[in-house]
Amino acid sequence: MNSYSDRSADWTTSVQPKYLKEYVIDSLPVLIWQSDVNGLYTYFNSSWIEFTGRPLEHEIGLGWMKSIHPEDYQRCFEFLQKHFKEKKSFEIEYRLQDSERKYRWMMGQGCPQYDSSGYYLGFIGYNIDVSDYKKHLDDLQMAKQAADAANIIKTEFLANVSHEIRSPMSIILGFAEIMRDENMSELERQDLLTRILRNGHQLLNIINDVLDVSKVEANKIEAESIQFSLYYLLQEIHELFDIKSQEKNLIFKINLSDSIPDLVKSDPTRIQQILTNLISNSIKFTNKGEVTLTVTSSPIENNKTYISFDVHDTGIGIAPEYQNKIFKPFGQVDATISRKYGGTGLGLFLSYRLAQVLGGQLALVKSQPNEGSTFQFRIPVEVAEASPPVQLTLTHHLSKKSPLYGIKILIVDDAEENRLLFNRFFSQTGAHVESASNGEIAIQMCQQNKYDIILTDIKMPGMDGYTVLKKIRQFDSKTPIVALTAHALTTEKDKCLQEGFSEHITKPVNRQSLISQVTKILQKKTSK
Repeated sequence: MNSYSDRSADWTTSVQPKYLKEYVIDSLPVLIWQSDVNGLYTYFNSSWIEFTGRPLEHEIGLGWMKSIHPEDYQRCFEFLQKHFKEKKSFEIEYRLQDSERKYRWMMGQGCPQYDSSGYYLGFIGYNIDVSDYKKHLDDLQMAKQAADAANIIKTEFLANVSHEIRSPMSIILGFAEIMRDENMSELERQDLLTRILRNGHQLLNIINDVLDVSKVEANKIEAESIQFSLYYLLQEIHELFDIKSQEKNLIFKINLSDSIPDLVKSDPTRIQQILTNLISNSIKFTNKGEVTLTVTSSPIENNKTYISFDVHDTGIGIAPEYQNKIFKPFGQVDATISRKYGGTGLGLFLSYRLAQVLGGQLALVKSQPNEGSTFQFRIPVEVAEASPPVQLTLTHHLSKKSPLYGIKILIVDDAEENRLLFNRFFSQTGAHVESASNGEIAIQMCQQNKYDIILTDIKMPGMDGYTVLKKIRQFDSKTPIVALTAHALTTEKDKCLQEGFSEHITKPVNRQSLISQVTKILQKKTSK
């Protein structure tokens, strides 16, 4: 507010009111007024009259003060009388009724006016509507209070995430160090490798959850619409959790209604992510009994249907006083549960928001302490084609020729370990894989050979991935070029797509996901 006072003190005090009125004042968006030597108001500009909706004769003298809010009137009257008498510049806030008979907060300033001879002429001043500004301050205050209340939860959350990250990291580093022992047997080495992989996946899931939460909070996640086999997805879910449930001596089963369609269109990645979170939680919080996934469908019009996934467990359950907290971020039911069972507290919140992104919903259907819980995840999907119900076979699928068999792939990455890793991933599919350690070599290879797809790192010394893309596009406009990078933020993905990359794949990526994504990219190319 001081800036207004400083500005008012610099006003020219010898300006003629007529000049101001005719040439400047009436066109200004602020409410300007003028008084005589007795403190009676003699002039209001057009903005004032437009704001109040009252005629000029109503406002002249002290008539305008009748529109001051009753709670502010006496304070405002005494304040103005005092400053008019002492001929001192002032600043005051009060509520004034507008043309819609609503009270708006005004910030008024005034300063004494003198002619060139130093003769006192009265006051000149202006009012500015600061209602929105004050509301903003109130909102900020409320937000600050909410932020202060949330800081404790976030502090606990960060401490919890730090623990969840450090635990698998310690295992990975520790077991890797032990594996340097040349006297270790092959059986021991394979056991440690299995543990390292399991903890590596756990660590990656934590990082992905944190990144996904930031995306959904910024509304940066959009659902894909991809045709996929719902039965195949459920088969993968069963194979994954059948093993995990057996480790705790639990029974895990999937029940399907006869009306479930096979081929549907939706986002299989997000569906699997939500189901994985729900089932993982159920297994984590269940010490005996079973975890059941029940899948049903109910048709909608226009070849669409609702698919409902109900996850029921016989675990510890959730007390009624905690049930309204489970879908909120940065928190779990209580600190005791967190310490005993672990976890970041993001899984249910993230699943809840992802269900909304898919056009569906996630809800806690019922839960009783020591009896278990039932969550329902329900989304609309498009039935891709009519298909008779298929009995879900809870065994591994028979091996078949990979869709990447015979595909020629170029990997561009300055890290030798990455080139070796992706070469191994793709070679097992029957694809022909070549690699380049920098952008210059990659461009030479592309000029001499024809590849079906090119995957390049972005951050490389000398020539980065963006430059590689531009130079290859000078002589090859059709080959899909994919950004394969550790930059996982949405802004980086958006930049890659805007620059012309066919797709953006985030490292680290597991073999199955990488092969699936590359297959989809090549299928898109073929369908064009």
